[in-house]
Amino acid sequence: MQAIRFAALFGLVALLTAGAVAPTTQAAPADQWVGWTPIQQPAWDSSQPWYSRTVVVQPTGVVSSSVPITVVVPGNAPQSFVEPTFTTTFQQVVVPSLARVVPVDTLQSGLQVVQVQPNLHILAAPQFFCTTDAAANCQAMAFQLAQSTPGWTTVTTNGPLGYGVYVAYEA
Repeated sequence: MQAIRFAALFGLVALLTAGAVAPTTQAAPADQWVGWTPIQQPAWDSSQPWYSRTVVVQPTGVVSSSVPITVVVPGNAPQSFVEPTFTTTFQQVVVPSLARVVPVDTLQSGLQVVQVQPNLHILAAPQFFCTTDAAANCQAMAFQLAQSTPGWTTVTTNGPLGYGVYVAYEA
């Protein structure tokens, strides 16, 4: 009888230990997200792990100094970020286009973008976010940006600033 109790206790301990180890192994980003830093579970989407990476771009002509851009991606997204392409796009297209609409100081302090789909990034800053009842403001900004550079749009999503409309760039 004692042998059965010992075996049952040992089996229970093994089961509990395996249950505690499994989620840790599944969440390990090292092999999947090389060069990315895990970020603390954001309040706006704590259902999955998130990762970030900062890329510094040197825009041509319109901004006199470099612009740090922090890219945030969900852990369940396919690994579709290609840094040279992203850097070139933001250096030659996105930042110069934004410099025509927002103060350059805003850009030089850095931008945070969230990849919501491959090649679709929302700008996560107060000047690029509108509540749903004020969506026309973000739509007007995206329209103004699209006049000089195609690819600007808006996306309604639950993002870093909450649920609402974000100005986005689709490459």
